Amino acid sequence: MATTRIRVKQILQSPLPPLNQGPSKTSSSALHRLRYVGSLGPWPNFQNQVEAAYNAQTFSRSTTSPVSPGPHQVEPDIVSVGDEHGLQGRFQQAIGQVLGVALEAQGINLSFGDFKCSGIIYENIPDVIGLSRTIQGNDKLSLIGELKVPDAYHTPKGLRGLLGQPLLYMRDLGSAYGFLSTYEETIFLYQTQLANGQWHVEYSPVVWSTDIYEPSQGPGSIPSVSMRQCMFYVAGLASQHGPVSNQTPASQWVVWG
Repeated sequence: MATTRIRVKQILQSPLPPLNQGPSKTSSSALHRLRYVGSLGPWPNFQNQVEAAYNAQTFSRSTTSPVSPGPHQVEPDIVSVGDEHGLQGRFQQAIGQVLGVALEAQGINLSFGDFKCSGIIYENIPDVIGLSRTIQGNDKLSLIGELKVPDAYHTPKGLRGLLGQPLLYMRDLGSAYGFLSTYEETIFLYQTQLANGQWHVEYSPVVWSTDIYEPSQGPGSIPSVSMRQCMFYVAGLASQHGPVSNQTPASQWVVWG
């Protein structure tokens, strides 16, 4: 199959290919009836941090990614998605595969995969994980993602209801970083322990698949950043962060209902 060369900077700055939903698709919510009840607040200066990390990268003019032309890379989607399984495949093509090339090119120790790749025994199955290779040659879980089809995502549940499932997984599996995504909309998550010992979650603004990079215009301004730039930034943080041990009682973290 023929390939084209796509520069890493172009990969990161570009919007995602549009998601083509089939005529018959999931309409009932796939969100578990879980609600996050712990400490929660916005991720401060998220877009500016993403831009700063991006600008700190050294991109070789010769660094390009060999990709196959077609819907799963940088062109409009012609493959229909109707349920969460289809969305997982689409995500791994447009983000896991393409962004994975950029991460490798920039020396960031994280690759995307499905939960079975981790070898971890757990009663639940996160949709997407990021694995980092340790010095000993073992894979460690660094990032957890949960995917929902767009129609199922737009429910009357508040933010705490939307975040319950991924934050449960992050706590149980010791991952400091995670995200919730419909492909079209993504929220990034970070759990951290405050000085008083309490565990706290920060959430990013919603990042749209159509967002492209538009630099900030001086002090105090906020840039527009693409979804891949954001994932690149969070993947870099996650790859350098060790496992966390959040011992918050379950009743004070995520509850049913």
